[in-house]
Amino acid sequence: MENFINATREVLEVTPKINHSLMQSLNIISSSGYLVHNGNVIGRSIWDLPLVLNFFESDEANKELLKVISDHILVSEKRYPTLGKALIGSIIGNGLKIKPKPKRLSIDQIIKEIKKNNFNEESNVIIDKIIELGNPSLSISIIRQPIEKPTLRFNSYPMVRLKLADGFIMQDSTFKNCRFFVVDGALASPSELTKLLNYSFENKEESIFIICKSFNNEVLHTLQENYTRKITNVIPLVYGFDLESINSISDICAVTGSIPYTPIMGDVLIGADLDKMGKADSCLVSTLQKTLTVRSSQNYDAHRLRLSKKIENERSEDKKKILSKRLSLISSNSCVICLPRSKEYNKVEQDIQYFILLLNSLSKNKCVVCKTSDQKFYITNQAAKLLDQSIEKVNQILSTEIVLKRSK
Repeated sequence: MENFINATREVLEVTPKINHSLMQSLNIISSSGYLVHNGNVIGRSIWDLPLVLNFFESDEANKELLKVISDHILVSEKRYPTLGKALIGSIIGNGLKIKPKPKRLSIDQIIKEIKKNNFNEESNVIIDKIIELGNPSLSISIIRQPIEKPTLRFNSYPMVRLKLADGFIMQDSTFKNCRFFVVDGALASPSELTKLLNYSFENKEESIFIICKSFNNEVLHTLQENYTRKITNVIPLVYGFDLESINSISDICAVTGSIPYTPIMGDVLIGADLDKMGKADSCLVSTLQKTLTVRSSQNYDAHRLRLSKKIENERSEDKKKILSKRLSLISSNSCVICLPRSKEYNKVEQDIQYFILLLNSLSKNKCVVCKTSDQKFYITNQAAKLLDQSIEKVNQILSTEIVLKRSK
C-alpha cells in the first residue's frame, strides 16, 4: 500500500468575497472546466488564472490582492514547473497528498503527464507531431513568421542565426568544402581582404564564408564582382542584426572550430593567419530564415553545456527565451516550430512553450506522485520541497493589509 504525506495546508481565511473568488478561480483551473468570456475560452490553462480571477471578482481592491497571488503562482510555475499546479491543489484544500519517494519518469510517463493539460486543438496537433517525429533529447524552439499555417522543421545539423549581407546575390544556397573567416567587428576597406581573396583565387574548390558585423558598400561591391565573375568564391554573412544574432559569432566559432580575428586586439586582417579559419563539410544558407545550417565534425559539447547553464541561471524570461533559441538552433537534434504572426496563434505559442517547459523539467528531475480527492499527477521533487514555503508566501500575501478604495 502506498504511503502518502498530507500536503494540504490551511490557507489563512480572508474576507468571504475574496476567498470565494479565489476558490472559484482555482477550481476552474484545476479541473477540466472552462469559461467563455467575450467570445473567448478561458480557464483551460494555468496561465489563464489572471483572466479567470477578473471574471469572478469585480471589486478593484480585491482584484489587486488576487493579482499578487496570481503572480506568485505563475512565477512559481515558470521557475519550478509543476510547483504552481501543486500549490493550487493545496490551496483549494482537496486533500493533496504527496508520496515522498522520488523517481525518474520514463518518456512515456512524461508525455502522458504533460498531455493531462487542457491544450487547445491546434496546439495538440503540433505537440502530437513533435512526439511522433521527435525523440527525448530533441531541442525545440518557436519563431513567428508571416505565414498562414504552422510548419515544423526537424534539423539533424546545427544552425546558426546569420544572414546574407544585404545586396549580395548568391548563385546557389548549398555549399561544400566550406571555410569560415570570422571577424569580431566590421570591415572598413577591401584592402583588408587582399590575403583572403588571393587564397580563394588559388583554392576555388573551397567555399569561404566571411562573417562579420557589417560590410560597407565598397567591400560588398568587391566581393560581389569577384564572386559573379568566378574569380573568387567568398560569401559575406552578417551577425548582430537582431537580438537573437548578437552572439552568433561565438556559436559559429564553436560549431566550425573557427578562431575569430579581432582587429581591436591587434589582429591585422591584411596579414591574417588563415589557419584560424574554421571548416565544415557542407552548408546551407537560408535567406528566408536568416540561418546557416552547418554539417561539421567539430565537437562543441562544451559550448552547448555553457549555454544550458546560462539558461538555468538566467532570471529574465526574455533573455532566457533568446538563449533557448540559440541552443535549439545549434543542437544537431532540433525542431523549429514556425507559427503565423496573427494574434490567434498567441495561445498556441503559449501552450507549446509550456509543453517545452514541462518536458525539460520532468526529464531532468526526479518526480514524486501527488494525489487529491479526484486526481493523481506527478510534480518534480524540487517543487515538492518548495511547496510549504510557497504556501506560506500565499498566507503572507492574504494577511497583508492593503488599503485601497473599495467599490460600494
